[in-house]
Amino acid sequence: MGKWMRNAIRRQKQFYIQQLAQSGAAEDQEQLEHWTIEELRREYERFRPIWTMKGGQFHERKSARAGETHH
Repeated sequence: MGKWMRNAIRRQKQFYIQQLAQSGAAEDQEQLEHWTIEELRREYERFRPIWTMKGGQFHERKSARAGETHH
């Protein structure tokens, strides 16, 4: 794999880790370092802010890996 591709993958992985950590979807950033990009992407898509039509309330989501409820 070329240097450019490795850097692109590393940046994408760091983006997902940062977003998941900021959203509270994962407490341990070190644990996320061991996840694949596909696992990170799936979790990121699950926990992006999703709004209801009434009053901008978040839907409650539960992490498949952590078993925790997130808002």
